[in-house]
Amino acid sequence: MIRSPRGPNTSTNVDLIFDGVELLCCARILRGLELVQPEEGDVAKVYDFLGELAGSDGVFVFASEGVRHIVVASSFRVVEHEGDIFDSPF
Repeated sequence: MIRSPRGPNTSTNVDLIFDGVELLCCARILRGLELVQPEEGDVAKVYDFLGELAGSDGVFVFASEGVRHIVVASSFRVVEHEGDIFDSPF
């Protein structure tokens, strides 16, 4: 899970929840996150780390400040809520 906590200008937390994670390759702080299409280079990185991949399904790529971050998981969803930053979504 990746959480964007609420702050002075936002009243909700936004959680990116992944199930069946095989690979998480991202920075600790992500600003201006945008979901983008996986490219050949992203899939090649996954091969470097995992040695295999059954196609590009399950490869999620997020761009943040010009850097691409990769998550390989069986599913992905976005949940927005007003709970405490330490509340578990599970």
